[in-house]
Amino acid sequence: MAGIRIAGSSTTIFDRFDELLSARYSADHWEDDAKVHACDLIEDFRDHDWQKLGTVWAARSETWQERLAQVVSHGDTQYAVPLLLDMTVSGSDAVAVAAADSLRDHSEVFMGPKVLERLAALQEHAAYAPVVRDLIPKHG
Repeated sequence: MAGIRIAGSSTTIFDRFDELLSARYSADHWEDDAKVHACDLIEDFRDHDWQKLGTVWAARSETWQERLAQVVSHGDTQYAVPLLLDMTVSGSDAVAVAAADSLRDHSEVFMGPKVLERLAALQEHAAYAPVVRDLIPKHG
């Protein structure tokens, strides 16, 4: 099944999202402009877009993955939360912390032993401790 096409183009919403997260930006441009557009795009994801995202995210660059972690919560929670949990367990330390930071918005989420174990390990890093410390008491 093909993804939704953007008017006047053969590019799907997922393709545009992928390109947006892959592009080089200054930190300000990502935060002020591109991130907002990425949030808008992920809100329009359909099942097949989420399935594709689930199969490709781990192969993308660390920057791409961190950006994904920042915006994925703007999409459908039934897809976003499991993806964030997976990113917390299997992403690099920076990606895991970005995913954990996004999970703070979902206090109702059950974090299994693997997630809690990874968060405990990340808490040992001074740079990550504030984000992780915030999460563990809610779920631990």
